[in-house]
Amino acid sequence: MDAKCLYNKGVTAEVSNYSVITKFIFYTGTVNMSHKISIVIFGTGKVSDVIATYIESDDRYDIVAFTCDAKYCNQAEFRGKPLIPFEKIEETYSSESYKLLMAVGYHDLNNLRHTIFQAAIAKGYEVISYISPMANVAPGTTIGHGCVILIDADIQPGVVIGDNVVVWNNAVIGHHATISEDCWLASGVTIGGSSKIMRSCFLGLNSTVGHEIEVGERSFIGACALVLKNKKPGSVLIERETESLRLNSDQFLKISNMP
Repeated sequence: MDAKCLYNKGVTAEVSNYSVITKFIFYTGTVNMSHKISIVIFGTGKVSDVIATYIESDDRYDIVAFTCDAKYCNQAEFRGKPLIPFEKIEETYSSESYKLLMAVGYHDLNNLRHTIFQAAIAKGYEVISYISPMANVAPGTTIGHGCVILIDADIQPGVVIGDNVVVWNNAVIGHHATISEDCWLASGVTIGGSSKIMRSCFLGLNSTVGHEIEVGERSFIGACALVLKNKKPGSVLIERETESLRLNSDQFLKISNMP
C-alpha cells in the first residue's frame, strides 16, 4: 500500500524514501508499507475523537488502545478500545511492541502536551508523528516526533517542523518557514515563507503571519489576526469581532437584494 508520510524507526529498512536523521525525518516521496503500525493514543477528549476518526480510516495504523492519566480513566473503553491508565500502560502495551500517538489539545499554550510528550519518552515509548495521506507535504520537509498534520494541510518546500506540533486542516506553511516545538496551528492558518514561529505558540483560526516574520515563544495569535511585524515572546494578538448591525436578519432581508 502507498503511504504519503511516516516515521517509525522500527521499519526504517522498509522506508526507502525517507532519510532518518536523529529526531527528524525528511519526507522525500511515497513509501510502501506491508503491515500496520500498532499504536496507543494518548487522549480521550474531543481532539482525540477527531484524530482517531481520521486514523481509523487510514490503513497504515491499527489503534489498539487509548490512554490518559488515571484520574481521568472513568470508563473501561473509549471509542470501543481499551482505556488504560497511563501510569500502568507499559504493563499491557510495552514500548517494545507499541508506538504512542499524542491526541491532546493546546492547554496552557501546549505545555500539557509537552509534559505528556516528555513523560512518554521517559517510559521508553516512541512518540510517532501522524501525517494524513491527504495532506500536501513537499519533498524535503523536516518533521519532528509527536506531530499531527491533518487533511488538506499544505506544507511547502524547505519547511522545518519541530517536535510535538499540531497542524490542523487547511493550514498553509510557506516555503522555508520554521515551526518550533510544541506549537498549535488551527484550521486556516497561513504562515508566510521563511517565517519563524518559536516554541509553544498558538495560532487561531484563519490567522496570518507574513513573509520573514518571527513570532516569539509562548505567543497567542487569535483567530483572523494579521501579523506583519516581528513579535516578542509572550505576545497576544486579538482581532476584533465584525460589527453587528442593529437590524435583525428579517429587517436586513427586507432592505437587501437577497432572495
